[in-house]
Amino acid sequence: FWNAPHGPEPDATGYKGFYYHFLDMKTGRRVWKCELSTVDTALLLAGVLAAGAYFDADDESELEIRRLADALYRRADWRWAQDGGATVSHGWRPEKGFLRYRWQGYDEAVILYVLGLASPTHPLPPESYAAWLSTYKWKKIYGRELVYAG
Repeated sequence: FWNAPHGPEPDATGYKGFYYHFLDMKTGRRVWKCELSTVDTALLLAGVLAAGAYFDADDESELEIRRLADALYRRADWRWAQDGGATVSHGWRPEKGFLRYRWQGYDEAVILYVLGLASPTHPLPPESYAAWLSTYKWKKIYGRELVYAG
C-alpha cells in the first residue's frame, strides 16, 4: 500500500491516506468507480497498526513492518475526510467529490473516530467526537440508560 499509486487520479489505489473500497487484485488499483471508503480504510489501518505492534523483534524486516505501519497511519488526512463538516464523510469519488452520507450514531465508525482523534499528523478535532456522539440513540432498559443500537 505504501508504494501503490496514491493521488487524485481515478485509477489510483488511494488518496489522502484513504483507500478505495474495491481494488483490482492484480494491479492494486481502483475498480468499478467505487469510493474511497473512510470506514474501510479505518479497518485496514487498525489491522496494519496491530501487525506493527505484533512484529516487535529487533530485526530489519520487523523494523520495516513497524515503519510502514506508522507511515500508512500518518498519511491518513482525517480532517480532509470531514469535508468541512463536524463528522466524517462516508467517502469520496474523484468524479463527484464527497459522498453525502456521514458517519454518525452508534455504528462501525467507532474505530474510525478513535484512529482519527489519535492521529499524530492530521487529527480530527475533539468536536468531531461530540458531533458523532450527539446522534446516539439512548434507551432506558431495566432501569439503566444504554446506547441503543436496535
